[in-house]
Amino acid sequence: MAKQISEFNLTQQESDLLDQLKYKVNQNSIKIQIQATYPEKSDEIFYSDDRLVRFLFAREMNIDKAAQMWFEWAKWYIEQRPEKITQEEIQEEIDAKKAFWFKQDNKKNPCLIVMIKNHNPVYEKIEQARKFFLWTMEQGIKMAKKNGTHRLTIIWDGKGFQRSQMNSAFLDFIKVVAKSLQDYYPCRLAAVYVTDPDFLFRLGFTLLKPFLSKVITSKIHQIPMKDLNKYFDADCILPEHGGDANTISPLSPDYVQASQRTNNLNQSFQNIHHQQNNYLHVENFQSHNGVNHHNHQVNNSFITEEFHSIANDSKIFFDNQSLSQFKLNNHENHNQQNHQQEILIEGSTNQTKSLCCNTDCSIF
Repeated sequence: MAKQISEFNLTQQESDLLDQLKYKVNQNSIKIQIQATYPEKSDEIFYSDDRLVRFLFAREMNIDKAAQMWFEWAKWYIEQRPEKITQEEIQEEIDAKKAFWFKQDNKKNPCLIVMIKNHNPVYEKIEQARKFFLWTMEQGIKMAKKNGTHRLTIIWDGKGFQRSQMNSAFLDFIKVVAKSLQDYYPCRLAAVYVTDPDFLFRLGFTLLKPFLSKVITSKIHQIPMKDLNKYFDADCILPEHGGDANTISPLSPDYVQASQRTNNLNQSFQNIHHQQNNYLHVENFQSHNGVNHHNHQVNNSFITEEFHSIANDSKIFFDNQSLSQFKLNNHENHNQQNHQQEILIEGSTNQTKSLCCNTDCSIF
């Protein structure tokens, strides 16, 4: 019987191999260190089917090779602790706008835009750049999981990149990125679209190709920029790339000023969430005690005004990470007396969704 795990549709034989791999890695002595480091999330991070199946496919169903690959990754993950990296540590990299998440391709894979011209070989801090890459990958995986695709797409824009920027440190960092994608984030890359590749890209690709697996190289597509519309809807392509995305571009000067409002937006959403929870609690209490519901419209009006304020802000900027941190709870209540309250709150929730639909842009 076939078994569906994330984007993988396993045959019975593949499912049996996954069970064998799971048993094998659970016997590894590193489990003690894993449980000591991640006492509450060890199973979720290290032993989930979604995690293990990627190593299995990356090593072509070879149990021993997949287990060894998992072991090397587990050691690396414990050492690097990517979940501990904070935005403050990598703020310089974020401000440089070398890479940022922007919407998705036509298969709903989150898209990472790489503007390689913004790489500064003089002021580049390799350790900070490495942390930036890890943090970016972890954020992208969260978005991909939310989309149900579990994979990531990259647009590599080399326009404006100069020969002086391609120093040895840059090439070494690209090797680190390539190794990480292959060994530590297996089966996460959907495609890389290199737009209008020039001589410098072809030179760099020739130098790096020996370090890339056949799987990775098969996912790198060199295309004219105008062909992006074959893989992306027009509203998911930056205006700088010939699209008509109506979300403000992270490359726009206005984006920097707008991004400073992220924390305020976060707090506003949290306040609304708290207000709705209080509203539900009070209304349910009043309904239970037979209290008149004359204040429904007043409370709902307050929430609507807050949503309107956030809608105006979101036209300028909205951080997708903030959106993922905020979720309005849909409360089900089968008591007929509370039916009207459910309609009001559901209406507010739907309004939130409509306001946020055009604000899926985040820079990492």
